[in-house]
This record gives sequence, C-alpha cells and structure tokens, in this order.
Amino acid sequence: MATRKARVSSGYKTSDPDYDVFQNILYRMMNGEALTTICQEEDMPDYSVFINWTAQEPEWFKEYARARQIQADYYADSIVAIADTSNDPQKARNRMDARRWHASKLAPRKYGERITNEINAQLTTSVKVDLSNMTREARAELRKALMQQMGAPALLEGKVLK
Repeated sequence: MATRKARVSSGYKTSDPDYDVFQNILYRMMNGEALTTICQEEDMPDYSVFINWTAQEPEWFKEYARARQIQADYYADSIVAIADTSNDPQKARNRMDARRWHASKLAPRKYGERITNEINAQLTTSVKVDLSNMTREARAELRKALMQQMGAPALLEGKVLK
C-alpha cells in the first residue's frame, strides 16, 4: 500500500491572498496543468486555500473562470496534437478521451454533448355547429366553401361545382 507524504504547510493557510502566486497558478492552468497538481507543490497554496482566494475576491473569481475556459480550449487543441504524434493508438485514444471529457466539463456549452429534443405533435379539434336554423341555400354555400377549402369537388344537387 502506497504511503502518502505529509505536506508541509506553505504558510498560505493563514495569509492574505497573494496575487503573484494566484497569477502564476492561472498561467499554469491555462497551459494545461491541473489545479490539483499545482496545489500539491511545496511552494503553492493548498487547493482549498486557492479556492477560498477566489471566493474572497470577486475579480479573482472572474479571472479563475476565464482561466478554466482557456484550459478547456487547451485540452481540446491538444487532442489533435496527440492524434498526430502518438505511436500507440490505444494510449492516444485514452489521452484524447480524457481531454475531451475534461474540456466538456469545463466548457459544456462549447465542448459538451449536444442534446436536442424533438417533439412531433398533431393537434386535432372538432367544432359542433348547429345548422338547424340555417336556410337550405346557406347550408349549400357553407358546404361548397368547406369542400373548396379541403380541395375536394363539392357535390350539390347532383352537379360538380368548380
């Protein structure tokens, strides 16, 4: 069983946010490094400390969100390079799938699955009209108009109307 080395605190747990360190982390993220990997380094703040920095400073959160979008683009762009340069197809497929998945989670609108819903519905209505009060001529005119509307020849008094 692998043992995990205890990490010595870098001092960022109680200190105020350090903008230079923050910018360095963003730069590395935009170049494809995982935030968890960066935060495991000795001279970097813990992951939770970094996330707290973004929560404390609204402008920093915007920069962090933008860095994540750029990181998604980086992962998507790297898929082509992996496909073009890899000698092991299975390893390349695994690496490309991992990057595709990660990009889809970081920028779902841009790289996520496109889900479309198609609804086919037919609406039928029926109308009851009381024709008992209509004259014979009015009923004939109504029948003629309805038959023309439906595109069928109307039969009225044994003659085909056009």
